Amino acid sequence: GSGTFTPGSLNIANAQIASNAAIATTKLGTGAVLQVVHQNLSPVTVNTGTATSCGSASITPTATTSNILIFCNTVVHGNNADAAEYYDTRVTLSSATGTILSRLNDAMLYQVNMGNGFRQGANTSFIHSPASISQQTYHLTAIRSGGTGSAIFNQNSAGNFVLMEIAG
Repeated sequence: GSGTFTPGSLNIANAQIASNAAIATTKLGTGAVLQVVHQNLSPVTVNTGTATSCGSASITPTATTSNILIFCNTVVHGNNADAAEYYDTRVTLSSATGTILSRLNDAMLYQVNMGNGFRQGANTSFIHSPASISQQTYHLTAIRSGGTGSAIFNQNSAGNFVLMEIAG
């Protein structure tokens, strides 16, 4: 048929949208969550002054204007009674020795008399703006900064990353 259409006069209910319909990301607007990646992290023992990757997660942005909202959590179990033992814990880009994006704690377990062990949690959240549509890989990295003991990061698999692509 024919008729007159007045823009703004048509209301579309959710029930009228096909179940297989997709909304273009360009229609979502700034601040929309475009994708989410969740990665559980396995336990890793750190016992040296060398940067050690304690797990990673990757995301591939869909636009160069996107931002990545990063959440990283870990639980650390110290294995030594050495009260001078401590760890520098950070999120790095690309590898354990990559660019430091955020520090969770620069002195985890510092001057704690651990006896038979001690646990401490750490977390961080921050925004990274990669200006790229290439895969971005984020590492939870730890370095023993002092002492002679070891620590298990992501004790009982209690570490994780959540990466969220946010439309820019």
